Amino acid sequence: MEITLEQLLKSRDQRWDRERRLLQEFPGQTLVVLTVVMPGRVKRNAHTRVIARAAEAAVQAFLGPKVVLRYTNDAPTGYEAYWIVRAEARSVKRQMCGIEDFHPLGRLFDPSLAHRRWFRAAPLPALRSGGPLVHAQSYPHAGGDSPAHRRDGERV
Repeated sequence: MEITLEQLLKSRDQRWDRERRLLQEFPGQTLVVLTVVMPGRVKRNAHTRVIARAAEAAVQAFLGPKVVLRYTNDAPTGYEAYWIVRAEARSVKRQMCGIEDFHPLGRLFDPSLAHRRWFRAAPLPALRSGGPLVHAQSYPHAGGDSPAHRRDGERV
């Protein structure tokens, strides 16, 4: 099933809101968010289901008994999984980077951490005809070039 850009942007706003609510509900805990990387208009197919299962198993194997809450969303706009864990964010971030780097399918999924300080900005605006462009820094996850995405554990 093909999706539109409007649906994709709406799903990102919903994910942002879900992450913000989870962090508010579980203060002091670490939130791990997993998404499948699938360019194009089709976000769910046999390949993405295989990737999602492998990614979820890899993340869950590391998190194990530290998990307080697990939630999955297999939406038409793409697979998402969320874990609230009792663990220090830097160590979880290092492990998620290791999974992404060394898992055979690691570049096809994105295990990342959401953090309270990234939710100062408003959610992504809904796409409107002639509306503003969306800038990467508007989104609560820090991008790959951001210091917050460093693998050395200095910042999370």
